[in-house]
Amino acid sequence: MYFFRIIFFSLIIVLLNSKNLFAMELNILCIEKNFGNKQKDIKDIIINLNSNTKQVTIGGLKFIADEFNITESNIRWNAKNIKNLYDDTNGFTSGTLGRFSGNLSLVFTKESSLKKNVMILTCNKFKMKDRKF
Repeated sequence: MYFFRIIFFSLIIVLLNSKNLFAMELNILCIEKNFGNKQKDIKDIIINLNSNTKQVTIGGLKFIADEFNITESNIRWNAKNIKNLYDDTNGFTSGTLGRFSGNLSLVFTKESSLKKNVMILTCNKFKMKDRKF
C-alpha cells in the first residue's frame, strides 16, 4: 500500500509540473553572411530562447515575447511594443527558426514609420568550446 501512495503522489507532482517537462531553453549561434559584389558583411549573434518564460535574447536585446509557439518544424515568437528598439522610437519584432534547416528569419519593425528590417541567419547550437578566441 505504501508503494502505491508513493507512485500516486509522484504522478500528481509530475502532472502538476507538466509545463516544465515541455519547456525548452535553447542557446544558438547565428551567422549572417552577405557576399555581394563589393560588400562583405559577417555577423555573429548569440540567441537565447526560453519557452517557459517566453524570454528571447538576441545579442544584447532582451525581451518577453507576446506569443511563443513551438511546433515540430518551427519555433516562432512575436513581440510588440519593445521599448527603445530604435534610438528614437519603440518597435516590434518577430522571428521564425526552422528546427531542421537551422535558418532564422528575424523581422524588426520601427513603430513610427512601420519600416521593416529583415535578417536571415544560419544557426547552430552554441557551445562555448567552439569559439575561435
